[in-house]
Amino acid sequence: MEATNSWSPWRTATLRDGLKLSPRRTLNIFRALQEALVNVLKHADATEVQVTARDAGSVLQISVRDNGVGLAPELMNAASQVPASTPAPNNGRTGGRGLANLASRMKSLGGYATFSTAQLDADRPGLNVSLYVPIPAENETKW
Repeated sequence: MEATNSWSPWRTATLRDGLKLSPRRTLNIFRALQEALVNVLKHADATEVQVTARDAGSVLQISVRDNGVGLAPELMNAASQVPASTPAPNNGRTGGRGLANLASRMKSLGGYATFSTAQLDADRPGLNVSLYVPIPAENETKW
């Protein structure tokens, strides 16, 4: 992120010892987190990114917050509700599938994603992408 002049603190709460997730669940979490960070780099014009992971018992919560230009509320709502196969409203921008794909990945795991204003900087709205992934009662070890 140095090349983009961004600063990124990483915060993690202690995850339970021995937590094991299936390769499928791990890959989908990784890809969703990757999409959130790529969106910051490509679209947000942010100078700060915060990534937080928290084990909340039966749910893994991951948050990616930035101090960038934000996202219109109708696009935040559309991204969380539109199936990934449906064309996304993108107000003339190219692409526009990233957040819907991210939400679709979370849904495939029985979880969900939310998109809201982050307000890390008084002058810019920023974006907060939160991922909520159920943690199975018994650790997963197979696909």
